[in-house]
Amino acid sequence: MEVTTKLLSIQEIEEIIKNNDPSLLVGALETAYFEFREKPYFEEEKSGKDWAKYKSRIELLKDASSISNSGGGYLLIGLLPDIVQGRQVEYVKDVSGIDVKTIDTERWLDILSDGLIPRFPRDKITLGIIGKDKIVLWIKVPNSKDLGLHPFIVPQDQWNPEKEIALKGQVYGIYTRDGAKNIQLLDPHKFQEYIAGVLSGSVTSAGVESQISRLSAIADRLEESQTKSAIQPPNEEQKKRIVEEFINKLDPEADVFYMIATPSSGVTLNNFWDKSEGSIYHHMKNPPILRNMGWDLSVATSEYPQPEGNSWEVMNGNRKILKVSKNGIIAAGANIQEFLDWGLQDDEKNEGKKLLNAFAFVEYVNSFFLFIKALINTGIIDKDHLSYDVEIGFISKDGGKYSLVLTVNNFIRSTVGTQKKDNWQFGPYDTEDLLKSEIISGSIIQDIYASGFGFVTDTHHEAYIQKTDEGVIVNEELYRKQN
Repeated sequence: MEVTTKLLSIQEIEEIIKNNDPSLLVGALETAYFEFREKPYFEEEKSGKDWAKYKSRIELLKDASSISNSGGGYLLIGLLPDIVQGRQVEYVKDVSGIDVKTIDTERWLDILSDGLIPRFPRDKITLGIIGKDKIVLWIKVPNSKDLGLHPFIVPQDQWNPEKEIALKGQVYGIYTRDGAKNIQLLDPHKFQEYIAGVLSGSVTSAGVESQISRLSAIADRLEESQTKSAIQPPNEEQKKRIVEEFINKLDPEADVFYMIATPSSGVTLNNFWDKSEGSIYHHMKNPPILRNMGWDLSVATSEYPQPEGNSWEVMNGNRKILKVSKNGIIAAGANIQEFLDWGLQDDEKNEGKKLLNAFAFVEYVNSFFLFIKALINTGIIDKDHLSYDVEIGFISKDGGKYSLVLTVNNFIRSTVGTQKKDNWQFGPYDTEDLLKSEIISGSIIQDIYASGFGFVTDTHHEAYIQKTDEGVIVNEELYRKQN
C-alpha cells in the first residue's frame, strides 16, 4: 500500500500523543524535532555481542543531544521506517509497536544524565506510551537553551570492544539536527590538533583566521537550529559579497571569472550539512567531470569542503573556488591567468596580452551546470517547484579586455574578437531545463561569444559546441576523448 507522506508540526505531534492514536503518525516525515525508530535502544544486546550496548549508548546520546541542541522535540519508538524514493528522507511506513516490559527507561535516563556535558537533568525529560493494540513509546526532549545548558556535548570517545579501538573523532563532539539527520558540528580532537599547531608555530595567522571563521560557522549553525528561522531569499547584496569573497580568496595577481546560480525564492537545500554519499559535501568533493585533469570543478585529494557561515565552500589552492549556500545559491569562480588562459602565454608574441582559452572556457562552464544537474538528480534541489537565474562575469583588475583563442587538439590556433562586455544575466531556467546541462551550457556560451566577443562560429569552433535539433550543445564527447 502506497503511503502519502506529510510534514507534521511539533504541535500536531503533541496532539496525536494527547489523542492516544499512533496510527495518525503514518506517513510523517522525520524532521529536526521528530526522530523515530522501530526498535528500542539496546535491542542489539540480545545478539550477545559485547559491542551492542556501546552502539546503542552512542545512538541514544547523539539522538537526544542533537534534538535538544536544535530546539527540542520528540523521540518515538515502535514506528516502522521507510525511505522517500530519491530523497533519502525517512517517513513512518507503519506502526510496528514494542513490548514496553522489556524496556529499561531508567537505564536510558541514567545514560543521558551521566553521558553528556553539561549533565542532562533527568527530571526534565518526560516520556509515556500511546496506542492500544500496538504500543509506541514517546520521549519529549527539552530545548537545551530553555534548560540553560546549551549546547550539550558528547564528552568522551566510545570504546568498541569488538575492534578494541576507540571511535576517535566519530562520536566525541557537539551534535545538532539538519532536517532529519544528526550532524557533528565540532570534533574536539581536530580542534586540539589545531591548538597544538598554533603553539608549535606550524599554523599561520591565516590558519587562525580560518579556524575562527569555522567556529563562527559552527555557532551560526547551532543558533540556526535553535531559532528555526526562515531561510532568507537570495538578494543582490549576497551575490555581491560572494564575488568579493572570490576576488579576495583567489590569486590576488589574477583576474577572475565567476558563475552564480540563484534560485527564484529562498529554499533550504535538502540535508544540507550531511556528509554521506550523494550529499552536497560529497558532490563538492567529487564533482562530475568529463575527463581527468580537465578544466572543471575538481579539487586535490587533500582538499575538502568546509563550512563557512551558512555555506559549504571548497578551494583548489587559490585558483578555483566552489560555494553552495543554504538558501540555494551555487557559485563557482576561477583565476583566468594560469587556468583559463592555460597554454596561451607560451608564445613570446602573446606576452602581456589578455587571452581566454576557449577550449578551457567551454569545459569549465559546462562543469558548473553538470554540478547543478547532479544536485537535482540526487534530490538535493527539489525538481518540482524551483527555477534558477544565472549571472556570469569577468573581473579584469586592471580594466584590460580579453581576446578569445580557439584551439583544436592544442594545435590549430586562431584569435577572434576582443571582449566588449563583462557581465551577463541568463534565465530563469526551471529544473527540467537544468537537467539538460549540455544545452544550457551551449546556449550560454554561444550568447557570451556573440555579445561579448562579436564571434558567432567557424569550422574550428564547431569542435567545441555543436548545433543540433534541440539547439546548440557542448560537445561533451570531444572532451571525454581527451583522457
